[in-house]
Amino acid sequence: MEETTLSGIKETLKRAGATKEEVRDYLALTEPEARKQLLYRIRRKALDECHEKQKTLDELDFLIYREDKS
Repeated sequence: MEETTLSGIKETLKRAGATKEEVRDYLALTEPEARKQLLYRIRRKALDECHEKQKTLDELDFLIYREDKS
């Protein structure tokens, strides 16, 4: 769903893990390329967090597997 209202943009950025400063910076930027670069940086941070969560889930799955085998 594409959210283009100001409140929708802020909410999307916050859900993605953007800091208050990053949200403020995004809204203040006027150059499309600069805005896009900031969005990519926020996206990369969110993806890194997803990978860390996936690693934790994999480790938990292994512990569950070990418990099933004992």
